[in-house]
Parts: sequence; structure tokens; C-alpha cells
Amino acid sequence: MAKESGVAMPLHGSGWVKNAVFAAVFLLGFAGWTLLVLHETGMASANAWVAEQFAALHSPLADHLFIVITTLGDPLCIGILMGLLGLLLLRERRWSTLFWAGALAIGTTLLTIQIKSALAVSRPSGEWLPDSYSYPSGHMSGAVIMAILLATALSAHGSLWMRRSVRLAFALYAVMVGASRLYFAVHWFSDIVGAMLLVTGLWQSALGIMRWLEARQGRVLLIWPAGMGRTLPWGMVLLAGVYLLWHLPVNIHNYLGG
Repeated sequence: MAKESGVAMPLHGSGWVKNAVFAAVFLLGFAGWTLLVLHETGMASANAWVAEQFAALHSPLADHLFIVITTLGDPLCIGILMGLLGLLLLRERRWSTLFWAGALAIGTTLLTIQIKSALAVSRPSGEWLPDSYSYPSGHMSGAVIMAILLATALSAHGSLWMRRSVRLAFALYAVMVGASRLYFAVHWFSDIVGAMLLVTGLWQSALGIMRWLEARQGRVLLIWPAGMGRTLPWGMVLLAGVYLLWHLPVNIHNYLGG
């Protein structure tokens, strides 16, 4: 078998069983959490308490910090950055990687939208977004899936310290996007946790399926191009900067009234 250039994820053996277990734990956790959101009054009290803590944090400095973070979590911004990842995979002809990454990103987005519409949980700021539902958080779902995919792509290269730093940076990004949604009172705490449980469960499900298929087919399905570690970061910075220049004034008006 010809050796393929690039870095493959270590998907081999019976590792799919572990992923299946993790997927079941997270997805059952999401189902249980959802029941608490819909039927448990204690969850409403916890949400209200967390909202009060974030309300106490408001200041001009925090306003401007969180408006930048929440803008970088906009679905359109995430879509643009994921599109860059897709174009790089397309250029390198990594068809299976493109398929799995695209299916996971698009599937997560569509499922989140369907769940939000089906459950119709009202937002804290219902008067501002009367036709947009709260649970689970779309911003958080998008941020988590993008963080997982981009961190996986970028941490496939470089030293151990670099790989860990990349993963930590993207994890911090996702957490801060969730915090920004709480800061601006457009989501409940339960929305953020629900999105994290759902997306992590879907990611583990995808890994489990890939590992199972690899064991049966005897070939690697997820290979990140060797040059991605050089091209992707600069492209992300450029596109994120352009998006901020374009859409940050809109969000300042929407969230801060300025």
C-alpha cells in the first residue's frame, strides 16, 4: 500500500468501542440534561443564579472584550473558517477527511437547529429575539465543533508542547464564546452545557464510526495534510480579522446599543 503524505489520526484496532462508550455517555447526558431543562424547577433557579453572576461582571472593558469574542462565535464567522478548512482539504484531495469533517460540521448545525425549534425554549432576552429559541446554544455548538476540528487539524503537526497549546487555545476559545453568550444574557447556562454535551457526543460517535470502518477496510480515513499547519493559522487570522472589521459594528449596535 502506498504511503500517503500528511498526518493521520491514530484510528486503529478496537478503539471504536471506547468512542462508542463515550458517545453513549455524552448523548445520554444530553438527553438527561434536556429533561432537567424542560421539567426541573431547580434548573431554572440555577440558570437565574448564573445569570445574576454574569450581570454583576458588566463593565465597559468587559463589554468590549465579550463583544469581540461573541462576534468570533457568530455562525457566519464559524462557517467562513470551516470553509477555509474545507478548501484546504479540497486542494490536497483529502476526500475522506473532507467528507467526515463536513458531515460532522453540517450535521451538528442542522441537528442543533432542529432541536432548538422542537423544544422552543425561550431566551433570557426574549423581547429582543422573539423568534429565536435558546436550547441548545447555536453559537456554542458551532464554537465547539469548530474548535474540535481545527484543533485536531493543527495539533496533528509539531511538537508535543505545540499540540497541547493548540488544543488548549481552542478549548479556551469555545469556553469564552459560551461565557460571552451568558454575559449578554442571550442564553441560559443550561443552553451552554447542553450544546457541549451534544457536540461532544456527536464527535465521539463520528470517531467511533470512522474507527470501525477503518478496522473493516484496513485504511486510514482521516488524514490532515502536512502543509495545513503552516497555511491554516494565517488564513484563519486573516479571515477572522476581516470578519471583525465587517460585522463587529453591527454586533456593537445589537448588543451594546452603540
